Amino acid sequence: MGLFIADSGHHRLVMSSFDGEILHLIGTGKSDLTDGAFNEAQFFAPQGMAYDAENQILYVADTENHALRRVDLKRQVVETIAGTGEQSRNINPHSGAGLETALNSPWDLVKVGNTLFIAMAGPHQIWQMDLETGIIKTYAGTGAEACIDGSLTESAFAQPSGITNNGQELYIADSEVSSIRGVEIVESYQVRTVCGSGGLFGFGDVDGQGEDVRLQHCLGVEYAQNFLWVADTYNHKIKLVSPSGNCQTVLGDGSAGLQNGQGKNTRFFEPSGLSAMDSYLYISDTNNHAIRRVDLNTFEVITLQFPGLCAPDVCIPPNL
Repeated sequence: MGLFIADSGHHRLVMSSFDGEILHLIGTGKSDLTDGAFNEAQFFAPQGMAYDAENQILYVADTENHALRRVDLKRQVVETIAGTGEQSRNINPHSGAGLETALNSPWDLVKVGNTLFIAMAGPHQIWQMDLETGIIKTYAGTGAEACIDGSLTESAFAQPSGITNNGQELYIADSEVSSIRGVEIVESYQVRTVCGSGGLFGFGDVDGQGEDVRLQHCLGVEYAQNFLWVADTYNHKIKLVSPSGNCQTVLGDGSAGLQNGQGKNTRFFEPSGLSAMDSYLYISDTNNHAIRRVDLNTFEVITLQFPGLCAPDVCIPPNL
């Protein structure tokens, strides 16, 4: 296994080793919805991914295609598993066969057992897909754009963009209300606000506890080492959140930039995606067009290099 990077602006996926060696380029670099071999497949601004290491399958939220894709690394083929390619306008909770159900801006996903949970940003909902039956349906959220806690059918979200889990609860980066939400997937099946104001205009940059916390359009969240790592995107910071709601800035000084270093003596430019592996956190530093790596033991930040990687329209990639 290595790094999977959604090179969204180039409509492709980049798979590399942890030291930057390019292993696969998946997608032609042209935006479309095309299945097939890695050098034939096409995406449209792909975003979040979930990796099934046991079966060597990568699941992709193909955001602008309003589809979910399955990348088989053993067979080196890409297949569509949900979505019609058309944007759904239906915000009412509903279900259907994956390939017959129109979706609306799937932004991120996480695999729990044989289920994919999806942050469906367009209708402000959390969805789930049964990978055995192929049935996809609304899991939580009425479709209203708001921050409402309670049961799955009463709850409301506002452009959920990041999703992770600890086996008991999903954690959502609910970007338009600048909050982190919790969604139970066992027992009482309740939705709660972990931290943040919970209001559409309640944003800022304040560490603290629960509803006193202020984030600004958080897009990424990753559960690792019993904490939530949050990409506080418009504050250009990475924050550490406990499941009980305590939030502290750990990386970034709040100014947009590209600066390596340690802890708060670093700079990012609208970081959005996060992924943890062993003692490292990998950050999609979106407006720097860079991947940053954080040593979680020392909070040392470096910028990864990918020798030989070029834009699709600049050079012809090697036949990988």
